[in-house]
Amino acid sequence: MRSSANCLMIFAGVWLALQLFSAQAPTQAAQAAQAMPPGDSVIAQIRARMIDCDSAWREVAYLSTTHERERDGDGKIEKETVYKSRVYARHDDQREILEAMWEDGRPVSDKKLKEENADREKQRRKHAKEREKKKDDEKEKGSFSMMDPFHNRHRDDYDFAPITPDTLAGVPVWKINVQPRRESEDLFRGTAWVTTDTYRAVAEEYQLAKLPSGVKGMDMRFDYGEVIPPCAFPRHFLMRAHGRALLVIKFSVEADVQIDSIQVDPALPDSLFAIPED
Repeated sequence: MRSSANCLMIFAGVWLALQLFSAQAPTQAAQAAQAMPPGDSVIAQIRARMIDCDSAWREVAYLSTTHERERDGDGKIEKETVYKSRVYARHDDQREILEAMWEDGRPVSDKKLKEENADREKQRRKHAKEREKKKDDEKEKGSFSMMDPFHNRHRDDYDFAPITPDTLAGVPVWKINVQPRRESEDLFRGTAWVTTDTYRAVAEEYQLAKLPSGVKGMDMRFDYGEVIPPCAFPRHFLMRAHGRALLVIKFSVEADVQIDSIQVDPALPDSLFAIPED
């Protein structure tokens, strides 16, 4: 059970590091998109804004509060762990420093906190090695190497239809049906909502196009807020998964993440992102 929850948390962290969803002032690409058919134009505008916003920031820092829950067969919480972390991210890396942790309402010992931070650094080393191996792989395929469906790297991987006008939390939006062109653990299906005027992300709801072995269901939702108007960043993230570990042990886990105190380009020192030796 513990390993299943940890895998979910690792995936959640990697996914959040990729989610600076953008909408900037018009560029040549955005202007050209306006001449396209309506559906194609919406997608082209989203991609143009992503490119613009991607170049508008170098690094970000934020506070993360994560509730990790394990439930029994009736849906009751068996175990809840709360993590309060300070997260520092650059385009190709992120570092999470755990500042406090509770298990079923009780704070863990300093020793346990130190062990958890050491485990996070171990995962950073692992991901750094994986990035090095994949740096020449244009698509960066492989389990849990997803990127946002609207990213240019996924230009040939998804269909976006229908695209319909809607309202979400009082905001006029485009509601976009996202469908993968193949069944893959790297791809998603679901729905995205972007503003009709700036193409800023408001929310996304996805399921994996193909479930990993042992996982019977996995879904996630992102709610966004503006950071550099009109660029957006996830402010709340919820992921749920259930299935069987080792074919016999049922599990049901969720990660509920709240992001606060977002700082864009806070002039972080390079030493903060140094990869520790094994």
